[in-house]
Parts: sequence; C-alpha cells; structure tokens
Amino acid sequence: MAGDVTWGDEGTLATAQGRTTARTSNRFVFFAAQPARGNRTRWGTDLLWVAGPASLKFEYDRQTNQRKRLATTGGDLDDVTATGWYAAATYVLTGEDKAASGLVVPRCPFIPEGGRMGPGAWEVALRWAELAFDSDDPVDFFDGNITNGITGGRRTAENGVEALTVGLNWYLTARLRYTLNWTEYWYDNPLGTPFSCASLACSAAQLRPRSDATSWELLTRFQLWF
Repeated sequence: MAGDVTWGDEGTLATAQGRTTARTSNRFVFFAAQPARGNRTRWGTDLLWVAGPASLKFEYDRQTNQRKRLATTGGDLDDVTATGWYAAATYVLTGEDKAASGLVVPRCPFIPEGGRMGPGAWEVALRWAELAFDSDDPVDFFDGNITNGITGGRRTAENGVEALTVGLNWYLTARLRYTLNWTEYWYDNPLGTPFSCASLACSAAQLRPRSDATSWELLTRFQLWF
C-alpha cells in the first residue's frame, strides 16, 4: 500500500485531460485540458495484493487546479477537479506465480527451436475504471476555451467515463509478452462521445447528443523487456 501528495503554485498550467486508453495520435479526448493558474494539488493512494497466480490492484487519484483571474471579466473561476480510480484483477491460468512487478516467468517458454516449443504462460485480466471532471464554473470539454462558447450552449460541459476492460496476456518468455485488450466506455455527457461529432474537428454547434453514449476499443501489442 502506498500514497502520494504533490502541490505547486504556477502561473501558467493546464488541468488534467481525459483520453481513451489507445496511445495513437487520434485517440478520443472526452475532456480537453482547461487553462489554469494558481495552486495544483494532487494526491492518491494505491494498493497491490499478490498471491500465487492471482493479483488485485486498486488506485485512486484526485487533482484540483485553481483558475485565478481566468474569467472573461478578469475574476477567478472555480477549481477544476479530476477524480479517477480503478480496480483490476489478474489470474495466471497456467499456474505460474505473479510477481509484484507484473512479470510472469513461464515454466515452459514458447521458444520455437531446440525442442522448447512450450505453451508459455497465459493470464486473464479484468479492470473497471472511472474518471470524472467537474467544476462549479464554466468548463468546455471540446477545446478548453470558454471564450468561444460552451460546448452544447450550456453553462458547463462536464464529462466523465466508466470503462470495463477484459484482457488476455501471453508471456512467450520471461522477456516477451503479447497483450490483447478490449475496452468498453460509457460517457456521462452525451455530447462528449466519439460519435457526437461528424468529423474529427467540428464546431460546438455541430455536436449532436448520442443516446447510447458508448464506444469501444480493441488494442494489441508485443512488449519486450531488456
């Protein structure tokens, strides 16, 4: 179990940003970074439990940014608060122990030479995550700029997301892993979904609310440890 706290006072900074898991340049941003000035406070805690082939992990983080002298009248705006947490569980189906570092060493590695064509180690994973952004004064998740009109014409445009991830990890060797993850997202604001806009860049007037307010991703990668 661990915890952390950071604090800073800066003249020019930005609030936290909400993005989907994909690391590509076109991943969806459901909450744009807002201009901020003043104190930034971050704190969080995490818990990890590992027993044989199983693991459980929980993490909670909260960040608050002041917005001093950023109102259109020159006054202060209410803080922007970003709150997120997740709980994740993994289980190694082939019986190997799970290390606290996340690594799994296969008993029978998949090495296609010298008669060592073992199955490797197979692991299933499940994670639930929630992330929310809010403020008592105007914010704009579309571009972070409240001077050009709030997204959807409303006073505030807060947003958040709940996400469920189901994953499969294949440890070919102690240093090579293949990962396949499927994630479903549920957005709190029907105007802030990947399908509320007809193109990758549209004006606030072109946004349309989506009754389903969901999206999904299928991600895969090979990872090599040196």
